[in-house]
Amino acid sequence: MEFKTQSEYFAEMMDELREKSGRAMGEHSEPAMRLRVLASELEALGAEAMWIWRQSFPQTADGERLDEFAELRGLKRTEGAAASGSVRFFTDGAADVTIPAGTTVMSTDLSRFETTEEITIPSGSEYGDAAAEALLPGAAGNVAAGEICVMAEPPIGVIACRNVEAFAGGREGEGDESLRKRLVEDYRMTSGTANAAYYQRLAMSVDGVVKATVLPQAYGVGSVAVCIAGKDGSVANSVHQAVLTLLSAEREICVKVYVFSPNTRYYTPSFKIQVKAGADQSAITAAAIEKLKPLFGGHTLGEAINFGDILLAINSVEGVVGAVPKTSYIPSLSAVWNKLTMLSGSDFTFEEV
Repeated sequence: MEFKTQSEYFAEMMDELREKSGRAMGEHSEPAMRLRVLASELEALGAEAMWIWRQSFPQTADGERLDEFAELRGLKRTEGAAASGSVRFFTDGAADVTIPAGTTVMSTDLSRFETTEEITIPSGSEYGDAAAEALLPGAAGNVAAGEICVMAEPPIGVIACRNVEAFAGGREGEGDESLRKRLVEDYRMTSGTANAAYYQRLAMSVDGVVKATVLPQAYGVGSVAVCIAGKDGSVANSVHQAVLTLLSAEREICVKVYVFSPNTRYYTPSFKIQVKAGADQSAITAAAIEKLKPLFGGHTLGEAINFGDILLAINSVEGVVGAVPKTSYIPSLSAVWNKLTMLSGSDFTFEEV
């Protein structure tokens, strides 16, 4: 569906006016100005009609309208998560110091974090650790060790703060394209016995399950195998049992349901990395790991890992000039319904340029 632009409408109307009146009107004449306004309104009307048309189909809808289509199929967006970790607060040890819950600290790029518990650092101790999380969900909260070092309003008696370990777990909320992909795949699922989409929706409705994959007729007609994964891979026994109980209660007639934990495969990035002269190689390693973490985890169950995304993540680290694999062999990270991929350390060698 296409609509004309304001200029096209105006040109056509001027041609029609010239033909009907038998005279040429200047573009700044009163009739021309009226037609120009009308052409603008027609263009706006066409844009609105196009928007309505796009929102009428799940393949092109976005925002809240896409959410409504997803809800009709029992799907919803994966919510974002805030990164979490702990912050160490330093004192002179002269007296007890209380760090209230809700104390705000910041990283060097001014991302804000907040303590989630109250702690007391006793007299004689030079520091105490408090659990904290990013104020906003998203990968921006995944910061390397030592990045959090600014206090908005230092508690009385606190002289400095620092995160000894990296903050992790932050992820963005699901965007339109990811939700649309899942929705279209769901529409493609056929109804009937051992309907994969039905069991996948049920499994992912249980708290603690971030991804579920389904293998219809795993053990013959009337059987369904469901593999479930948590954020960091396998789920707790209680979650596994909750999924099995739910699926057994809601299963289709004459269908036997089996619930499995995933087979985990591990990937160690092995790269030769060129860096700028004088670059902090430890900091670059930590930053590269943080960039790579969102590509791995429970959400990869049943999905392939794109090697290009891995290379792009490493090359996007500040201070990296270029990165290439150490060997021509690239391990297979193809899609397997019951496999997920976890990150396992790193194997980086550096060359200053």
